[in-house]
Amino acid sequence: MHVVDYFPEDILNDWIVPEDQDPQQYLCARCEEVLSTLATDIGSVDAQLEVVMTTGSAAKGILGYAEEHSIDLVILASHGHGGIASVLGSTVVHIMHHAKTDIVVVRSAGTH
Repeated sequence: MHVVDYFPEDILNDWIVPEDQDPQQYLCARCEEVLSTLATDIGSVDAQLEVVMTTGSAAKGILGYAEEHSIDLVILASHGHGGIASVLGSTVVHIMHHAKTDIVVVRSAGTH
């Protein structure tokens, strides 16, 4: 699952939506490509992949999805750098404090 803020504040240049395309459709398609590549890379080509667009924060989108679908474990990747809040990231910290389910946080590739 990947949650996309409808208008993310800090976005990589190659994820900026072209002016002639619908932002929601463009970002969802990009996320689906990334999830599919990740699933293939870890040998889970049959994994159920879902992209969720939210008008709120990614943390609230994840928490809402987990509650609505009776998810019993949420696994998050941490990709921040430096300081406990930034090491875990604000999304992870928010979820850790508000989740009604178990949480596992793993370090993303490339983090130190």
